[in-house]
Amino acid sequence: MYKKLLFPLAASAMLGGCANNAPLIAPDQLATPANITCIQLPEAMTAVDEAGILKLVTETRLERGPYVSEKVDADGTYYRAPQGGISMFQPGNPGAKRGYNDGGFYIPNDPQKMPYIYMYTSMDGVPHEAPAAGVGCADVGYAKDPVTKKISVGLMAAVGGAGGVAGRAAVKHSSLSYGQAAAGGAIAGALVAYLVNQDMGKISPVTLVKDKAVLGKLREMSLQAVPVAPQQGAATSPAAAAPQ
Repeated sequence: MYKKLLFPLAASAMLGGCANNAPLIAPDQLATPANITCIQLPEAMTAVDEAGILKLVTETRLERGPYVSEKVDADGTYYRAPQGGISMFQPGNPGAKRGYNDGGFYIPNDPQKMPYIYMYTSMDGVPHEAPAAGVGCADVGYAKDPVTKKISVGLMAAVGGAGGVAGRAAVKHSSLSYGQAAAGGAIAGALVAYLVNQDMGKISPVTLVKDKAVLGKLREMSLQAVPVAPQQGAATSPAAAAPQ
C-alpha cells in the first residue's frame, strides 16, 4: 500500500524538476560563509536544455535580483535566489505549468569548473516573488542572532527604520525554508510523511541544466560579487528574518 502512495509523490517531485542522479545535500551540514556576499542578476536568465531520446526541451529560469551567499563547502559557495526564484518549464509538454522553487546557483572555487543550479527539494511549489525593478545587492542586509549566532539574510525593510530585514523564511522565528514548509504540509499520512520527508528541504543539484552560455555568464558575474553589510539592531526588529 505504501508503495502505491509513494509513487505519485515521487512522480510529483520529478515533475517539479528536482529529481536527478546527484546526491542530496543537507543544508545544516554546510557552513555559513565567514563573509556574506551578493551577486546581482540585472535581468532574468533562462537556460535551455534538451534531454532524452525525444530531446524534450526544458527551460530553467533564474529570476532577476540579488543572489546572496547562504552556504559554503570546501569547493565553493551557494548563492540563494529571491523567493521562488528558480523555475522550470517544458514548452513542448502539453498541459505543463511553470513550477517555482527555492534555490540558486553554486559557484565553484576552481575557476575552471562551471557553476550549477540547485533547488531545495519539496513536494509542492513555493510562492514566486520577483524583486521590484532596481532592487539589488545594495538593498540586502544581514543580522546575527546574539544568542544562537545564526545569520539571517534578506532585503532591508523600506519602512520601519534602518536595520529592519524582510524575512524570507516560511514561518517567523523558524529555520524552515519555503520548500521545507511546503513539503511538510502537503503530505498526508504519518508513515508516508516520515519516509518522504527524509529528503525534504535538502539541496538538490539540477544536473539537467547544462546551458554553457547561462552557466558561463554566472561564472563571469561571480567575479563581481560584493560584500553584504550587517544591519545593526536587525536581529531584534519585528521585521527581522528568521535564521536560515
